[in-house]
Amino acid sequence: TFTFCIFFASSHFLLFWGLLRAEETETESKQYSCLPEQPDPHHLSGDFLRQSLGPGRAPRAALPEDVREPHRCSWTIFVDRGAAPLIRVRLPHSWRKSPVSRLVCLIAQREGLPAWDVHLASARGPLQAHRALLSCVLFRETLFLRRGPPSSDEVGIDDGARTTLWVFGRRVCGQVSPPVPQPGLTLHDVRSVALGAEHVLVVTRTGLALAWGGNSCGQLGTGDEKPRGWPTSLHLLGAVRCASAACGPRCSAVITLDERLWTWGEHQPASAPALLHTSWVNRHGATDCGLHAAQVAFGGAHMVLLTSGGAVWTWGYNESSCLGWPAAMVHASLRHGFQKPRCPVVLPQALCVAAGAAHSAALVDAGGGRGVPYLWGDNSCGQCGVGGGGCLPLPMPPPGFEAESVSLVRCVGGTSVLVCHSGRCYLLGGGARVEAASSSEEEGGISEGASSAGSEGEQEAGGEGGDGAAAVA
Repeated sequence: TFTFCIFFASSHFLLFWGLLRAEETETESKQYSCLPEQPDPHHLSGDFLRQSLGPGRAPRAALPEDVREPHRCSWTIFVDRGAAPLIRVRLPHSWRKSPVSRLVCLIAQREGLPAWDVHLASARGPLQAHRALLSCVLFRETLFLRRGPPSSDEVGIDDGARTTLWVFGRRVCGQVSPPVPQPGLTLHDVRSVALGAEHVLVVTRTGLALAWGGNSCGQLGTGDEKPRGWPTSLHLLGAVRCASAACGPRCSAVITLDERLWTWGEHQPASAPALLHTSWVNRHGATDCGLHAAQVAFGGAHMVLLTSGGAVWTWGYNESSCLGWPAAMVHASLRHGFQKPRCPVVLPQALCVAAGAAHSAALVDAGGGRGVPYLWGDNSCGQCGVGGGGCLPLPMPPPGFEAESVSLVRCVGGTSVLVCHSGRCYLLGGGARVEAASSSEEEGGISEGASSAGSEGEQEAGGEGGDGAAAVA
């Protein structure tokens, strides 16, 4: 009796599973069917031909040269036609270098529409016809078929210039590489690049984000911790259009066109891209931190965000008072452990921000085109411009710059770099203020004395020679 019951239950389960699977297959074939009644072998991909004509029915010579082998048709794209079912397009691997206009002609012929009267768009915006597919389309992405040419407001200004990323320096194997174009980015137009301790993050003109390098803390944004030696597109950011990139030692961030901040990696919400405003770091939307983002800077374990309105937000570890909160001077709990965003730092309207290993900086608009730097946090090397070491709990302008108008502030390790409108560059760190360059006094570049002063600044950067050299460079 027991054996009969087992046999009866298993047979009914297999029958039910078979009927369910058949129904799913029928639904999928209806939803993604894109087979034309009379396919044209000169314009349709190999996947269309094999599904419409069946195996053995299409002559081998009728297929284009790049679609004869089934295993090479490995690029899948979905096209949304509105109320009609989706179109599934499987393209050969060699199509990644083809222009978007080739795919538009393929879809337009399938739909019986003139190719000049339709265009394709992704979640990041319309696709420009002259760009390569790999530079603006992700694998298994859903595109939208729209009538008419794209408007100039949606496409934006394209000056036709191409930007290529060149890399050089010491590799992981120990060899020193001369300047060479980064492999894997030849089809992309790079617009923003950021460097971490062991990884690189770039943003292209079409709004795609690509990363490669070390991934021990999920700083690549791929959702895992496997390193990548080749530029990898971040599919988790495929629905947004990135505008700029920023990196910390083992974390990354992008700011989208709608001024929202996405972060991931060490000391961040997750190892995959997450919207900071709605994440647990911001108490799921308790403050406005992460909205209207204009610039973000990463320190060793703290973050500084500048909004488009000039407000400055800080969060992270506050042992060195690098967050600049007045309440931390009274409540010891705000100086230990990970601190979530509370309120903007008390500052006038800021123009740019920077973060070092354990200190922060902001450039404030003083009116009349004059910029005043404010620094706070760790001052053990004099990086805040005040002698005596210790920490500065609140933002303060360094003494001695009342007559200077600062145009740029940068922090590297235990060093602060101030660039003035007059062309002078000052290094704060190592217990002394060093004038690094005076390019406005002599024509033809940096003078001999300025070069020697820069070398002295590198030696006095204090404990982080590599960071000091990078600041001078």
